[in-house]
Amino acid sequence: MGCEGSKAATVSKPVVHQAMGSTLLQDNKLSPQLSSTAEDSEEDGHSPAASEATTADTQIDKNEQMCFAPEDISATVVGACSESVQVVGFTDVVEVPLGKGNTAKVADWLLSDANGLKYTCAQKGNISATGNVYTTEEGVEMIAFFGEWESKEDFDAYFHSEGRTNESWKELCTLFAGPPKVTAMTPMSGRSVVKSDASRAPKHLVGFTDLVEVPLVTGSTAKVVDWMLNDPNGLKYTCAQPGNLSATGNVYTTSEGVETVVFFGEWASKADFDAYFASEGRTNASWKEFCKSFAGPPKVTPMTPLEFYRFMWSN
Repeated sequence: MGCEGSKAATVSKPVVHQAMGSTLLQDNKLSPQLSSTAEDSEEDGHSPAASEATTADTQIDKNEQMCFAPEDISATVVGACSESVQVVGFTDVVEVPLGKGNTAKVADWLLSDANGLKYTCAQKGNISATGNVYTTEEGVEMIAFFGEWESKEDFDAYFHSEGRTNESWKELCTLFAGPPKVTAMTPMSGRSVVKSDASRAPKHLVGFTDLVEVPLVTGSTAKVVDWMLNDPNGLKYTCAQPGNLSATGNVYTTSEGVETVVFFGEWASKADFDAYFASEGRTNASWKEFCKSFAGPPKVTPMTPLEFYRFMWSN
């Protein structure tokens, strides 16, 4: 997703990448808020469960803190390109580093345990939920959760619910190597693409997913969102490409005040994504004009769907 006059894209080189796809939309009301830390959450009554843990130097206390001490909570606006009756009012990304060699075990728990993704999807207000795993260029195994919710209140209730505080969850937390980073977001147009019939039907065909993050020039968020939703080279273009199964555009402002756009896509194969990334709609004059709103080069993280990962791991 190169831009004329900017540095080359930064491409992550994970050893193993996974992600169950996810795609979001909401209304065009854009008012990204500055991110808040875990301490801010305590002040507004949304304290992570870790803040209630005792300071006893035990492994279980350490693991509880890893599970319920988000490092960063940011406001975001998220978008995509499909019709659906599912109304999304809030989205989240939760990223957690894993202990070395724990990816397969975590993936199996998420897909098979009663407290895993099935539990998340069954919660009040949940519209969709994903589990994603990948290994960073530095060799750090990661788990990333992505969810769509009717409201932030529904997410908060889930985050502190029985299935996220019980013994099974605490046992999973022993596989974590650090505390979660929670990013709270607001969808761009309010319609779930993940839960749409068009996106849900071919999930078994997803062989590759991508996450592209780009910092924006201050004050460019509204312009970027408008382009993504309305320009022929925006999300509609992405969704029309061979092999694309879903695509999202997401924006949020970091705790440091940096406006950021995040693209997420599901593809039949990496070859399809590579062809799209170098296609006319990502190299033409309209795209180059769009890139003027970027404050830095894209960071591209290639991923593989969780179920496909388990299939490869078990074979």
